[in-house]
Amino acid sequence: STTRVRVFWGTLQWPFCNNREFFFATSGITLCNSRYFYFAINMHHDDKINPRAVSERIRGLVAEFLAGRPQLHISLAWAVVNNETAVVHIFDGQHKAVAQMLLGARKLPVRVFLNPDLEILLETNTRAGTILRQVAFDKSVQRYLGSQIYWEKIEEFRRATGRNQDDLSFSEQELMAFFKGEHREIKRYILDDVRTAVIHSSENKLRDFIEFGGKSTVKPLSYNTVEKTFFSLFIRKEPMNVPLNYKIELGENPRQLEKTQMVELMNIFAEEIFHGKYDFDRGTYRVEEAIRKGEEITDPHLRAVRMAREEILYNILRYIRDCIKRFYLLNEGRSVEDGDLFQQKFPPLLWEHLQRMVRNFAALPIWINRDATVSSAVFGGKQTYDFWKHIFDSGTTPSGFKVLAKGLTLDILLSA
Repeated sequence: STTRVRVFWGTLQWPFCNNREFFFATSGITLCNSRYFYFAINMHHDDKINPRAVSERIRGLVAEFLAGRPQLHISLAWAVVNNETAVVHIFDGQHKAVAQMLLGARKLPVRVFLNPDLEILLETNTRAGTILRQVAFDKSVQRYLGSQIYWEKIEEFRRATGRNQDDLSFSEQELMAFFKGEHREIKRYILDDVRTAVIHSSENKLRDFIEFGGKSTVKPLSYNTVEKTFFSLFIRKEPMNVPLNYKIELGENPRQLEKTQMVELMNIFAEEIFHGKYDFDRGTYRVEEAIRKGEEITDPHLRAVRMAREEILYNILRYIRDCIKRFYLLNEGRSVEDGDLFQQKFPPLLWEHLQRMVRNFAALPIWINRDATVSSAVFGGKQTYDFWKHIFDSGTTPSGFKVLAKGLTLDILLSA
């Protein structure tokens, strides 16, 4: 909301803001013999420095403020001042700010970095939540911040090489060579940009079933699970030597294909396994224990919970990978490396194969088997990737317990 606030202007030394910073508060304070100014300020949730969403933890802070126990650390923000208006982006203390606004507060104490060097501020806040671990960032937030830094580095590269603001006629490898002392970081930022584009795509239907704030019993998937399955198997990890804008106008840019086709694959999983089937009210809490007690859980929900397990999802995607590789070998007579799979434009026939494959996986009887022995021996605890690889390949657990009628093959999974 927009509120008129009193601003205290000082000359404190601070590297982020060209030796200037300003504060606004609910009562008058003289700071460094400051002059008073009035600004109309728009308060915004930050979408650059720290974009994590306000979570359910807001309830606890609302209760604290209601009980008269104010949380004393003030919020941090940045702003670019233009004439008498500043858009203030809060990047630290968002929950405290929102909790107070929900209770009717229209004036908040906030420390604002004025006209900051956003690259330095972004990197500083990222290091606080990762390397220094002052406030641990969730993995998804770390990836988002890495993506932001990646584009800041691109801007820095353009300025240093005299390029236009929209110039993308250089490669990821050229960026790596330019930032010689930061090649590991640049490589990570490149991958973070791919991960972020996929997971935050407005077209991604699977994201409704992903918990971004760590572990949860409400949603079936965690962000970490997505990263260890979809991303670990299908994102090209090595920087590319083609320009960032290579064939982008034709829709054939390798990185862009990688992003859009991963979203499309995730959508198949969302439609075949989760959408209209997973019960958010029931969630994942002690599902196997409930099965063994004879409690009522629908088949679609049980199937979704079991197939969302990391070790199971990884092995399902292993078959997806092999299906794609075999398609190119049989239909085009060429072998495609694992890291390049999603950078090839999939023909409609291949998409039909992938959808049929996921559908046939979902139809396996094991997912809705309520036998107590199966529930405890097969689904009772987290298993290794190799445990489920053995089941899918042979039909039995490593100890010989029969789980499937027979081992799975691509031909079986592609049958109509």
